[in-house]
Amino acid sequence: MRIRAALFSLGSVALVTGAIYALRPVAPVLSLGVLVFETDLGSSLLLFGLFVALFFKSARAEDYHRFYAADLFGAATGSVLAMIALDAFGFRGGLGLVLVSSAAAAGLFAWRSSKPWLAISAGVLASVLLVSSIEPAAQVLEARPSMKLLSRDFDNDRTARETWSRWNAHSRVAKLQVRFANGTYSEVYAHEGGDGWAFANSTQPDRMYKFAAVLAPKDILVLFAGVGADMRQLDQACRGTCRITGVEINRQMVEHALHDGTATRDFLAKPNIALDIAEAREHLERDHSRYDSILLSWWGAGASYFMGTSGHLAEYLYTKEALEALLDHLRPDGTIVIFNGSKIQLVATLATIFKERGIGGLEDKLVILRPKYLVKSGSAGFYDTPESMRLILKPSGFSPADLAKIEQFAATVDMTTVVGPHKIMPGYEPYGQLIAGVPIDTVNASLGKRYGIEVSVPRDSRPFVNDLTPKAQYFNPTRLLTASPGDSPAWASIRNIFMFILNLSLLSAILIITPVGLKSGPRWSRQSMRYLAYFSAIGAGFMLIEVGLLRKLGLLLGHPSYAISIVLASLILSTGVGSLYSPKLEQNGLSSRKAALFVFSYIVAFVLAYPFAFRSVIALPFLAKVLVTVIVIFPLGIALGQFFPRGLRDSSGIDERLVPWAWAVNGTVSTIASALAVYLSYPLGFDWIVLMGGAAYLVVVLLGGSMGARQGNAAPAA
Repeated sequence: MRIRAALFSLGSVALVTGAIYALRPVAPVLSLGVLVFETDLGSSLLLFGLFVALFFKSARAEDYHRFYAADLFGAATGSVLAMIALDAFGFRGGLGLVLVSSAAAAGLFAWRSSKPWLAISAGVLASVLLVSSIEPAAQVLEARPSMKLLSRDFDNDRTARETWSRWNAHSRVAKLQVRFANGTYSEVYAHEGGDGWAFANSTQPDRMYKFAAVLAPKDILVLFAGVGADMRQLDQACRGTCRITGVEINRQMVEHALHDGTATRDFLAKPNIALDIAEAREHLERDHSRYDSILLSWWGAGASYFMGTSGHLAEYLYTKEALEALLDHLRPDGTIVIFNGSKIQLVATLATIFKERGIGGLEDKLVILRPKYLVKSGSAGFYDTPESMRLILKPSGFSPADLAKIEQFAATVDMTTVVGPHKIMPGYEPYGQLIAGVPIDTVNASLGKRYGIEVSVPRDSRPFVNDLTPKAQYFNPTRLLTASPGDSPAWASIRNIFMFILNLSLLSAILIITPVGLKSGPRWSRQSMRYLAYFSAIGAGFMLIEVGLLRKLGLLLGHPSYAISIVLASLILSTGVGSLYSPKLEQNGLSSRKAALFVFSYIVAFVLAYPFAFRSVIALPFLAKVLVTVIVIFPLGIALGQFFPRGLRDSSGIDERLVPWAWAVNGTVSTIASALAVYLSYPLGFDWIVLMGGAAYLVVVLLGGSMGARQGNAAPAA
């Protein structure tokens, strides 16, 4: 009974850290206030590492695979329950899950060994259930984003108040009433810390949305529709005669807008208006309709978007694959209007697509507008960080009448054409080169010398449409270690990531090597150094695979947070199953070498097969996509589950002090690898991140014949 309680206790603690790990990307400001457990991943894993070290110190080596499996099963459960709790109960759900699991873990650990501690645990459990079930108490513990951030009051020209908020599996969304110094006001839905905005009502609605109706379309598709502010503008421009379909991913925001005001309900109830709650790429693959006009609307991007460091699924609408899907949904004379995204990257991508499809150049098919006050002769026009430029594409070509209508519209919104048929304004010459079919490498040679930037074609495997940093710069020690006054905010952010990795690596090296020199630590020997290489490789490999799969399968599943939950849970759960059955599989001939070779081969096959399976799978119903994801991940996870428990068992046979040290090495290197995966994804893309993770397991093959015992993986100590 004692070992069963211990297994459940370890699983419960792992559930907490699994939930925290899943919650962190969704709610970076989430906090549990005065309570011990916070959703700061570093502090939670510090406590978890201490718990695990003490736990395994008293465990038998023959039970390592069971305890490791319990750890992983708990983490998998926590990552799933976190998303369910947030969607069903909002902040209170996430709060309650973490607190109740913590109290339950303490109670199970004290079971039949310490009655006073068991009674205390029961009291804590009852208290946290009460706290998390009472709305006012939960509100006291909820850490709210700064109102300045939410309202984007960076110039002190507005006041705002929050009238509603809701946590869900996608983000925290709040409705604000914002009043500006000039007397105007807007009601907006602000996501997370103001990183995204969706207008609900305004005394001065943006007329720019009518750009998508300038050539008199009959059917319009609006992506990033929010709660319909841009759809209303288009409906007015069409005088109610257009069929308008909007797509928005945030269900809770739309449901609140429908409940909160009759105007939104009445508008969305019109027979010519439809709003689909879905991820945009998923909608495109399910929808077989064709449109006269497609609008990639402004989705309220915040500062982090312009730096290329965020965007989640939004950035996947500006890739080569996405633009090809948009073109396939156009009628012969249809147009695509794009608000967000680096326009020069979009032009480079469109030029590539048109060349590959053999449909000619872009000379008479593209118009880009910009506000007149931002147009300066000789300026570097390709920089579009304030998202001031608007692009309209007509694959069949603009007629003189079309261009006249566009110019007439531009005059009404104080904009001018900077790129168009037979017109390239000074400072925008790189657009003209790309439109004329000049190779991207030739254009980059000029851009690199003059401006220090590089144009590329964003793809689903590397979807950073706003990243104009030359790829070689990511590997240039001088540029990485030396700040320059001329550095862009984007490069400053990238340098910060690199410096974090560098500092963390140096500190980790000291903390890992120091115990080997202490009398109470593991002995310094060739064997201990081999285990250092072993546990480092499997720790880094697992994390690189995990991060890469989260991004690639996140697009496939169609929801960023559900992807975190499902992919993480599937990978960790299957790894736990592999750990549980590791002794039997080893007896049946699955050596660590064979498992490592399987991992590498499976990853290579996954990367090669993914593009061919993508369009077939993304259009499936959500539950079917979940099933496909689980089926794809499980064989990989079973193999990954072999390494860590075998490594612990074998290292304990050499020196029992290697066991807690192995956990530390594994967790530390996993943390470094997670940051490294984010950094390297910018120049290399997610395919290479996954492949690097698979290649890390080849270290097991190289060490296999000389470890002195059998080997074995590291999942992050979830």
